[in-house]
Amino acid sequence: MLSIVIPCYNEGNNLKIIFEKIGQIYESMNELEVILVDNGSTDSTKKVITKSVSKFNHFIKFLIIEKIFWLRTRHYGER
Repeated sequence: MLSIVIPCYNEGNNLKIIFEKIGQIYESMNELEVILVDNGSTDSTKKVITKSVSKFNHFIKFLIIEKIFWLRTRHYGER
């Protein structure tokens, strides 16, 4: 299984493209886990993620971590 951890902060516009690519990866590789860790975004990041999680809920996990140093978001995804 391939696990991808994506730390994000105010990435609402970029996440749409990322989810398209994730969908392409999933088509060719059925064992995929995507973990998104949001660090208190103030843009549309949470909305975009929530919408996409409902579409890909069988392999995407979403964590909201408020106000931590960005490098630590990767460590939360590893847990």
